[in-house]
Amino acid sequence: VERVAFWVTAGGEFLTYIPGAAVAAPNAGFAAAFPNRMLPPNTPLLGRCTPIAGTGVEGRVTLGPVCPVASNLLPCPDQPYVATLLFRSTAGIEVARVTSGKDGRYNVALAPGRYTLVPLVPSDSPFPRASSQPVDVVAGRITSVDVLFDTGIRTAR
Repeated sequence: VERVAFWVTAGGEFLTYIPGAAVAAPNAGFAAAFPNRMLPPNTPLLGRCTPIAGTGVEGRVTLGPVCPVASNLLPCPDQPYVATLLFRSTAGIEVARVTSGKDGRYNVALAPGRYTLVPLVPSDSPFPRASSQPVDVVAGRITSVDVLFDTGIRTAR
C-alpha cells in the first residue's frame, strides 16, 4: 500500500490528508468526512504527492547467535532472517509494513519524520525476539537500520 499525502473535495469542501502528521489539524476535516480513512469510489482527487524519492529506511535483518559454541577458530556469524517489520508514526499509527527477503535485506519508502520500527515476532514463543527501535528519516536520505533477532542461545565465553 502506497502512503501519500493528497487533496480531495467532499461536499464542495477542500480536504487534506497527510499520513503520520504530528499535528491533527491538517487531517481533521478528512477524518470527519471519511472516518475509516477510505475514499469512496469516484471521490474527486485533486492532487497528491508521494514521499521524496530516495527517502526511507533500508537495512538487514539477522538471526543470532545460531551456534552454541563460537570462537575465533570456529566462527558462527548471524544468519539472514525473513521477518516482517512495522513502522509506526509518533502517534502509534502503522504507516508502513515490509518483509525482509531471504538475504535479510529490506527497504521501505517513508516520508521524512520520526518513526518506531517494530519487529513482529513469528509466534507466541519467547524466541526469536527483537526490540523496537526509534528511526529518524531525513529528506533525501536513506536511513540504515539493522535488526537482530535474538535466538536465545547463549555461548560460553
